[in-house]
Amino acid sequence: MHEANTPSPSSSKFLRYVVLSLSLLGFGNLLYGVDADDLEVVNYDYRSDGNIELRGRLFVPDNYDAQQSYPIVVFFHGAGERGTNNVTQVEKNIDNLITAATSREFFVYAPQLPPNQAWNSGWVRDAFRVVGNITGDYNIDISKIYATGLSLGGGGVWNALDLFSGILAGSVPLAGVSGGVVMGANTINEPIWVYHAVNDGTVGVGASRTHVNEILAANGQPTVSFPLVGNDGSPYYSDGTTYLENGALRYSEYSFGNHGIWNRVYGESQMYDWMLAQESTDTDWAIGDSVLIDLGNRSNVTVDSQSRHWNATSFGFHDTLGTVIPFAKLSDGGQSTLSVSVVDAFSFHSLVTYNAGSLFDEEISNDGWGTVINATETVGAGSLAFTGLLPGGKYKVEIYAYQSNDDGGRGRMTRYKIGTETRDLEPHANLTNTAVFAEVTADITGQLDLKVFPTPTSGSRYGHISTIQLTLVSGPNGPINAPPVVFAGDDQAIVIAQGGTVSANLSGSVTDDGLPSNSLMTLWAVVDSPLGSSPAIADTAMAQTSVTFDAPGDYTLQLTGNDTEATRNDVIVITVKLEGGPLGGETVFSQDFESSSVLTDYIDTLSPSIGDFEDIGADTGGGTWAISALGKLEHVRDGGTGAAGFQRVSGLGELTFTRIEFELYVDGTSNFQDFGEIILGNWTSLFANSASGSNAQRTFSLTMKSRGAGKYYLRMNNDAGNFDTPDMSAGSAPIKVIWYTNMSGESKTYNGPDGFGHTLVNDSSDLWVDDVLVLDGIARRSQYTGTSSSAFRFRSSSSQPLTLRFDDFRVIDQSVEVVTPMPFQEWLEQYFTESERNDVLISGDDADPDLDGISNLLEYAFQGLPLQAAQRGTGLVFSAVDGQLNLIRRPSLNDLTIELWGTEDLSNWELLATSTGGAAFVTSGAQPILITDDAGDPANVSIEDPRVNTDTNPIPVFYRLDVSRTP
Repeated sequence: MHEANTPSPSSSKFLRYVVLSLSLLGFGNLLYGVDADDLEVVNYDYRSDGNIELRGRLFVPDNYDAQQSYPIVVFFHGAGERGTNNVTQVEKNIDNLITAATSREFFVYAPQLPPNQAWNSGWVRDAFRVVGNITGDYNIDISKIYATGLSLGGGGVWNALDLFSGILAGSVPLAGVSGGVVMGANTINEPIWVYHAVNDGTVGVGASRTHVNEILAANGQPTVSFPLVGNDGSPYYSDGTTYLENGALRYSEYSFGNHGIWNRVYGESQMYDWMLAQESTDTDWAIGDSVLIDLGNRSNVTVDSQSRHWNATSFGFHDTLGTVIPFAKLSDGGQSTLSVSVVDAFSFHSLVTYNAGSLFDEEISNDGWGTVINATETVGAGSLAFTGLLPGGKYKVEIYAYQSNDDGGRGRMTRYKIGTETRDLEPHANLTNTAVFAEVTADITGQLDLKVFPTPTSGSRYGHISTIQLTLVSGPNGPINAPPVVFAGDDQAIVIAQGGTVSANLSGSVTDDGLPSNSLMTLWAVVDSPLGSSPAIADTAMAQTSVTFDAPGDYTLQLTGNDTEATRNDVIVITVKLEGGPLGGETVFSQDFESSSVLTDYIDTLSPSIGDFEDIGADTGGGTWAISALGKLEHVRDGGTGAAGFQRVSGLGELTFTRIEFELYVDGTSNFQDFGEIILGNWTSLFANSASGSNAQRTFSLTMKSRGAGKYYLRMNNDAGNFDTPDMSAGSAPIKVIWYTNMSGESKTYNGPDGFGHTLVNDSSDLWVDDVLVLDGIARRSQYTGTSSSAFRFRSSSSQPLTLRFDDFRVIDQSVEVVTPMPFQEWLEQYFTESERNDVLISGDDADPDLDGISNLLEYAFQGLPLQAAQRGTGLVFSAVDGQLNLIRRPSLNDLTIELWGTEDLSNWELLATSTGGAAFVTSGAQPILITDDAGDPANVSIEDPRVNTDTNPIPVFYRLDVSRTP
């Protein structure tokens, strides 16, 4: 993981990525092309909802050093590289660009347009939002941001110049389309080198020629006539290429090359010499410079009544983790280096109408962002990061918020926090008041953090913010406090057993420079988790600790460091997967109906967890649903013909080899008809109970049928006919159904409930009832053409009065081999890097890397920290107190054998008891000891030795524990 503080890709709209090396690329002689997997993934998720709007890759110099700053080049690809694979835009056309980036050590960010899109202003803004985040993640020289692009991407460069000319140090469009913009005043004195070939038959050279003359005109220079003549004596070309240089503008027009000139351009050393020598002159903060930020619901494109420029946001950004405004404009319209990012999401935005006469009436958007009840400064607060400020600069921060009502008399008192300072503001009917921080200091990285939450003890349920104004008051004075360096660790994926718990080790770190007061606070917090889960962090104040989970899902944990003046945080995402039981796979849906007797507790239409249905319902005459006294999902039909059902249509993934398990009880069958159907398919929205869905959406179905009074059976059918199970007795014991479906494109092998391996051919099903294979390899219907199973439904419309009960309903992705690492190996992976794990002198069982006298295996057995000297004794030979030994046994350590040995003379030892694989201690019989175990997790173990607990002349006995790994 990167060393950046915040905002980091893990806490922003980026997806988590892995830093890889480019050492395998054959730079220089270009024996190899660029491999996308060697570049970091920097995807842009506009709403933090998992839907990626703009994919991208980032090249990071091999020897990146966070202590020095680097240039960055934004590369806009051509039309042929659009798509969703996040590969093509870097594996075509830019080998020479990456070669130069490697040798000259600059970053390259290459976004990828979706299909059929063009580099218009919207997509270019999104790209620069990502750039704003990259400048927060890495030490990027903001005065050295460059843009280049080819063909369609050349239009992206022209749009970038139109939008961000003040922040761009230099721009290089190659054979570019016009981009639909006119180059005007924003190109005055802007370094631009344009390339095109005169014989370009794809994008005519006229596009570049027109922009060249527009730039010349904007700079007060006479336009030129084309083709250019008399330039063959240029300092760079002697091949007929014509060259124009006028002020900051350069134009190279090749006499040949057609459209594909980029390999040549990106191979010319003079282009890089020129580009990297350019620095933006508009990026220095001056005393009195001010930025106005409006968290509104519309884009402000004109100045207000006082000729001030407002930087507007989209209301949709309130819950988007990442850059809100990249490189905001100064209030006078000049360029700043400020980027504003949402670090902790706000809960909502609220559209309001300002009263006439309010502080910013009609000058800003009528909207605000908010946080919810019970928010604190660590959990639940919304927070913004202001990056690109003058390091050590002192800023005045003024905040305004407005709300038209007082929330039923509760008020809306809001607290704002920067560093350790707080200000309160009441937004209700606020016409004139602001919360003012007269002077706060940007840290050594040029960052300020602002938190927003309801003022504690005020009774307010919501906190609000509408506008912000930052003004540079003075430059740095004295040593600049560096914020804490926070590293939460790498993302993890662990496996939890059904109904169990699982723990993960947190191996974070927080370091600081000692300023301002040599005080450093560390805090872990769970900032996002599945509804109803209760993760428990062992010690929230320790960077290295553990966390225990009781439910599957994605958990985001945040590690914060605070030095009393600056706060930084980083997050780690731990994915807890639910194992599929003894038959393997990963469980993607699981419900046993034991957590609540309230039916609605199992329904979530907005954000269903692993055990939630999105609908359980019935039409008129369709019967009722309830959770029975036995803890089952019960459906009672009274003879009506209305439909009923339950369904889940999201969050299951794209399943191609699936196992569905459930317990089914049927009672009251009276005639010959269908009474239910379970359907798999790939629909994405809820169905009416009576609807069955199109065959194009379906993948498999399983029908439940009655055979007169007291009997029922299950059926699959296809083009060859019907395939039925044997009859089962209604009203008797429930049956256990296990249903395998395969549409992976190949035959699949699975371990069946009978303990043997079975092969299931493509596009077919196996059905097991009570551990017996009753339907074997039944082909699916040819009219079912869905390509994966991402949803399931049950529907019933039988007119016979009957009762159905479901229990232990599970959907398992059988294609996933959930490998549960041996706990010791998993423990090693938490504390040691790959290279350390390969060095037995560091990570071997008997190694002691922190020199505290306790080996790695013993640290693991007794939950120590292998790379941090423990504050405890080092001896493992001990005596009993009053003849009783008190030990801790951890059932989760199932790869250890722990032996208790005893001796009366410290030379002749005998084995007294053994715990193998986390199981309880078993006596060896050598001595009549008594073992008591409370069977907890961890378990408290008490061992009494009668030799010691005697009234007269007790025998001194010594003990030791030997720990070894179970083979």
